[in-house]
Amino acid sequence: MANQLLHCKLKITSEKTLNYIKTYKWAEDQKFAKQEDGSTIMTFTTNQDYPVLGWVLSHGMYVQPLEPEWLVDEWKMNVKGMAKFSCLSVRLS
Repeated sequence: MANQLLHCKLKITSEKTLNYIKTYKWAEDQKFAKQEDGSTIMTFTTNQDYPVLGWVLSHGMYVQPLEPEWLVDEWKMNVKGMAKFSCLSVRLS
């Protein structure tokens, strides 16, 4: 998927996370739009597929991908996998 432009749309639900993200320029065309529910939608274009996935995952429950479908599916798969490990570690304690 590298070198293919991805149009990303992320939902940011933490003000602290949003402030951190806004501190840096992640993409030339990044935009932020405040939503009625208090969250913020970030949109940008990139050709970095897995680095974006890792970056989204690094923000935990505070950043959720909405687009593209590939990113949403990979994020869900990772979150479900982490949840399985979480349940396993609770049973082992």
